[in-house]
Amino acid sequence: YSRQRWKVERSFNWLNNNRRIDRFMERSTRTYQWFCYAAFIKFYLKKLVK
Repeated sequence: YSRQRWKVERSFNWLNNNRRIDRFMERSTRTYQWFCYAAFIKFYLKKLVK
């Protein structure tokens, strides 16, 4: 249980670090979903470069 919870909390932390993603300002869930994808792609690309 704690490992799964840690993964979820870590994921939300990554999303919160991306300033463009704001759940309350997006008009549609589809737009929010694509910004989430972009945030995770950006994060993993940074990890690959290191």
